[in-house]
Amino acid sequence: MNALIKHLGLSLGLSLCLLAQPQVPDKKLEASPGQTLDVKLETGGSIHIRGGAEHAVTVKTKLTGRDADQIRVSVERSSGGVSIVSKYETNRSRQSGSADLEITVPGRFDLDLKSAGGDLRIEGVEGNLRGKTMGGGLDLSHLKGKVALSSMGGSISLVSSQVEGKVSTMGGTVTIKDVVGDIKGSSMGGNVVYDNVQRPGKTADEKEVVISTMGGEIRVPAAPSGANVKTMGGSIHIGSAKTFVKATTMGGSIDIKELDGGAIATTMGGDISVTMVGDPAVGNRDVRLESKGGEIHLTLPAGLSMTVDVEIEHTKNSTRTFKIDSEFPLAISETPEWSESRGTARKTLKGTASIGGGKHKIVIRTINGNVVIKKGR
Repeated sequence: MNALIKHLGLSLGLSLCLLAQPQVPDKKLEASPGQTLDVKLETGGSIHIRGGAEHAVTVKTKLTGRDADQIRVSVERSSGGVSIVSKYETNRSRQSGSADLEITVPGRFDLDLKSAGGDLRIEGVEGNLRGKTMGGGLDLSHLKGKVALSSMGGSISLVSSQVEGKVSTMGGTVTIKDVVGDIKGSSMGGNVVYDNVQRPGKTADEKEVVISTMGGEIRVPAAPSGANVKTMGGSIHIGSAKTFVKATTMGGSIDIKELDGGAIATTMGGDISVTMVGDPAVGNRDVRLESKGGEIHLTLPAGLSMTVDVEIEHTKNSTRTFKIDSEFPLAISETPEWSESRGTARKTLKGTASIGGGKHKIVIRTINGNVVIKKGR
């Protein structure tokens, strides 16, 4: 019985505690399009902003956490628009709480957002959109204008927008889809995916995909006007591309499923696979593929005019046997002696040919990996 009473007492106490969570009244301030919303959440908290038709800023606040009763939130007019600040009433160490905001602003409104930790969600706003969270995801949709938005750790989704600028995260996936604008996405430790990203005034067929990230996979479903992509650590996957592709990774594989043009692909440690398609008599079809430790597979059109230059360096300490396997006729040779000019003793297996007039240069280099060259349709 005593245990039951204690349990009921504890449950009642928790319920009363939850009921006693401090409440901040909703607030509505008149505002003109083109003004600025300035938010600084020193306590941390999520920020959800929608663009609306009304010339006003409305704010709904929810305080949560152990120290919610110590949080004070001010919503005031400023010289440039509206200012929102959250802070703790007392300065104690290890305070735990957050001020989560749901905000509606005029459809055309500038944003300057800072949170000590929490998700940022912005939809249907046009303006100069700046923001940073110390930890949380960015969910961005139907935006227009300039963006400079970042997270110290969380995924980013930017979709259905017309913007220029940059979105970045220290750790998480970046997905940019159905966007018009000069926009860059980067992640220090996550994948970057571009899907139907166009420059202003141009169609997807006129847009070169440009991606540079410090770490993580790069995925590009289509690059109709070529691609220039680079990652410091991760694989690169390109579904289809025309004109020219330059792909560089410090550690990972490179896979180009359909290439209607030429390419330079370089990896410090991974396999490379490229399939060339299209009319072999049209465009520049020079190819250079280099791996410091992986296999290379290349498929070429049967009617391509080309000079082929393949080299496999195999080190003396390797237990494997490497080969050049080509469906095109190549002259195969191997250096007779082990060379120590670059440290580890190695020999070089070579394959060369001039086919159909030798117009395009096909250069392949790898270390301790096989090379396979096939005829396409």
